[in-house]
Amino acid sequence: MSNAPEVPLSRAEEIKKQEFREYLEKTGVVDVMTQALVHLFDDEEGHGSNPIVHLKQQIAPEMATLKQENETLKSKNEELEAKVKLLESQVQELKEKLEKPTQ
Repeated sequence: MSNAPEVPLSRAEEIKKQEFREYLEKTGVVDVMTQALVHLFDDEEGHGSNPIVHLKQQIAPEMATLKQENETLKSKNEELEAKVKLLESQVQELKEKLEKPTQ
């Protein structure tokens, strides 16, 4: 950590910083990092090794899970978008049928 004195932040910078903290909390980043740091602290063998490598090993499985979940959600989203297009097309066809004068 630096021994330099802290420079007061402007109100806008404080708000931006707080919004970023809330974003990290909302998305689960804070929880993942906390768990990784706790694991590093509890792992006595980890204290002697490179802590960055140790943290990456703790976070990497979480990243793989999140990437897989993201791919699954993308696929599901594509399916739903196609279904919406089909349904919109069907609605348009039905509207056109209703608008045609019957003889």
